[in-house]
Amino acid sequence: MSSPSPAGLRLPAPTESVPGWQVAPWVDAPAYALSWLWVLVPLLLAGPIHPTDYYAIFALVMTVNTLHRHFGVPLIYLDREVYQRHVTRFSVVPALMVLAVVAMPLASGFKAPKDFFGAEALGAAIAGAALVAQVIAQDLHGFILGRGLRIAVVAPFALALLLGLFGAFTEALAPTAAAVAVAFGAASVALTVAAPSGQRAPVFAGLVGLGALLSLGGAFAPGLVGRWPGEPAKLTLVTGVVFAVQVVWGLWHVTMQKVGILRMYAAKQTEVPPERRAPILVDRLLVWGMFPVYIFVMGPSYRDEVLKAAASAKSIAIPLLDFLEAARPFLAAPAIAVAVGSIGWFFGWEWKTTRCRSLPRMVMGVGTVALNVAVLIWPVKGVIAYTFSHGLEYLVFVWAFQRRRYAVPLAHNPPLQRVLTWPVLAYAGFILAVGGFFFWTDFGKHYGLPVIATPIFGVKFGTWVTSWAIWEALFHYYQDGFMWKMRLPSVRASI
Repeated sequence: MSSPSPAGLRLPAPTESVPGWQVAPWVDAPAYALSWLWVLVPLLLAGPIHPTDYYAIFALVMTVNTLHRHFGVPLIYLDREVYQRHVTRFSVVPALMVLAVVAMPLASGFKAPKDFFGAEALGAAIAGAALVAQVIAQDLHGFILGRGLRIAVVAPFALALLLGLFGAFTEALAPTAAAVAVAFGAASVALTVAAPSGQRAPVFAGLVGLGALLSLGGAFAPGLVGRWPGEPAKLTLVTGVVFAVQVVWGLWHVTMQKVGILRMYAAKQTEVPPERRAPILVDRLLVWGMFPVYIFVMGPSYRDEVLKAAASAKSIAIPLLDFLEAARPFLAAPAIAVAVGSIGWFFGWEWKTTRCRSLPRMVMGVGTVALNVAVLIWPVKGVIAYTFSHGLEYLVFVWAFQRRRYAVPLAHNPPLQRVLTWPVLAYAGFILAVGGFFFWTDFGKHYGLPVIATPIFGVKFGTWVTSWAIWEALFHYYQDGFMWKMRLPSVRASI
């Protein structure tokens, strides 16, 4: 049976195991199961106008949310053992995202003349996207890129950015795009030749080649395909699409983190044979079970709020809300049944496996249900509390993981281990530096702090910070998807 340690409310030593918990019940419960209460209670005591009536709380929540995305970065880049587990994913992908941080504000501010783009641009875009897919596919097949290949992959994208900064795309789009597409093709060939036959990605390599040929064809025959846009247009759609991806991926990421905590506690149920523990579907349904109610029951009731939040996408939001309103009489009952059934299924499994005596899973389960109900009752404030809960969970999880990992000196003596010799100074310094920077850029103006008003490459400083925040969030979601798998021995050893 999982039960608290009788040693009192002390912080256990990093090497000490408190049965069933990651650290101890008096650490885990406030940081995971009940983390949302720390914000929801003061929010409920504040006024109803968002965010004016609780601006300081909202600023704190959003700062913590941005901060947590950076919290695992030192673990990756200041511990070569962690970095070398996924060399390609921790080098090529973030390098491309850093280039995107610079490219997106420049592209979004560009106004494309009528008929500006054609086959040369389309082919280059296809080749570049396919090259990224080829890298990821070959990595999943077990092919580790050496330093030279990593540079070869990133180089064409860096070249495209450099040419863009000097206006080459606007002054001579066709030859510039074709040259970049050819560079993508050369990098793809290098990847294919270097990899063993079982670790290649011929489909994506073929797409890179087709994109390069299409781009070359467009350079030599401008009328190869139709040209666009029909009227002069800004490329703000670029930012919109990336932001939409971040929102959707972020929703999955936030909810799956709670599933991950439940799986962690399931892995710690040493008194239950693995084959008798609750399957992952049970935990996923508990976390996601209320979402049909949010969509089909709540959604139409908050039409004005949804349209206000989706002001730039009303053409999509209005018909969607119309559909939900028409479907509510038919889907409300099944949605409620799914929500109730998911709760019953979870606690039914807990009764079946431990007679509901596994306190970590019981507390996390009750906390998750209560948070979902809070979102149902107080949607805006509940979502803010959910956001804070996610950030706090991650901060505490990484702290607990690193605390145990570096409890005993490691043979390779990573820099992070030496930094964490002074944990209070290390963590406080990181939180104040990173959190303070984003608080200043996002909310400093409200508190009379000075802001940087000088544009960089003609783009506002705040826009650069926003671009960084978007791409850093995407990298955070990406690396978390493979870094914290509970089935990995390297993860399980430190939880």
